[in-house]
Amino acid sequence: MADDLLSQTDIDSLLQSLNVDSDDDDLGGDSGGGGNKYKIKMYDFKRQTRFAKDQLRTLQHIHENFTRAITTFFSTSLRYIVNMRIASQDQITYEEYIRSVDNPSLLCIFNLGTLEGKAIFEMNLELSFAILDRLLGGQGDSKQEKRKLSDIEEAVLNKIMLRILQELNEAWSHVVPLEPQFSQFESNPSFTQIVPPNDMVLLITFELSINNVEGIMNLCIPYFALEPIASKLSASQFYMVQRSEAVEDHEELIDGMVRRMDEDVKILLGKSELTYNELLNIQVGDVVKLDSKPNDELRILVGDKVKFKGLPGTSGKNMAVTITHVLSREDEINER
Repeated sequence: MADDLLSQTDIDSLLQSLNVDSDDDDLGGDSGGGGNKYKIKMYDFKRQTRFAKDQLRTLQHIHENFTRAITTFFSTSLRYIVNMRIASQDQITYEEYIRSVDNPSLLCIFNLGTLEGKAIFEMNLELSFAILDRLLGGQGDSKQEKRKLSDIEEAVLNKIMLRILQELNEAWSHVVPLEPQFSQFESNPSFTQIVPPNDMVLLITFELSINNVEGIMNLCIPYFALEPIASKLSASQFYMVQRSEAVEDHEELIDGMVRRMDEDVKILLGKSELTYNELLNIQVGDVVKLDSKPNDELRILVGDKVKFKGLPGTSGKNMAVTITHVLSREDEINER
């Protein structure tokens, strides 16, 4: 019996082997390869995703429209071929974004108008100098040391930023009238605390190339500002609004085309019945008696349909008619 007893060393070894097997089972491991295996994905509770996939697709579509508008604006303003695309769209904390911004940089802080809070539009300094050089008559040279922009340079770029915000408002108009309002320029990212550091923000990064100069622009919008309109960012809601606006546009187009059409308008003075013999013998100066009296309303035809009634008269040296009655649909049927 003494040989069947386990020593303390044997017991410790056995417990250790059981713990190892238990850990392997929890991870989905199986020495035989026949057990279920689970993929473990790390989750960072500090970076919670706030937007659903269809909402992110809607945001992507909105800013693709914005990208096309800005490309056209820069191409015509700078008279260079300009290419711009969305490089990425991320949900990160505001602290992560601020840490990624160079100092100095060009940060445009603007109010979100109809939404609560502020947002940031950041432009790479290299791009800023290239745009300034081109607007001031140069070739778009960006080879300058990194420095804060002067007051004159900020005044020139202020007009560019106002146009950018205008195009941003237009891109968002299908969802909400954003009406962004320029607030100020800032060069030090540490001074742009628009939200607490741990708040989530939507960061859209654009890649822009002007002639031979390439750089990035970032649009940073706090999540809490977009939260009240999150339901409007669903794909079904967004495309439904677009379809209704498209129908309205077509209606206006058709209405404008109809209003420009030419149509004959005839005044029917009266009718008379003549025999074939009377028609064959009619001469100049003969009087044909009509079925209407001098004070009777005349029928006014648009095309071949009676639409109005009126009284004959003159306007200057021309014959004219005064509209006295607009026929309803029922009256039109009775006049046929």
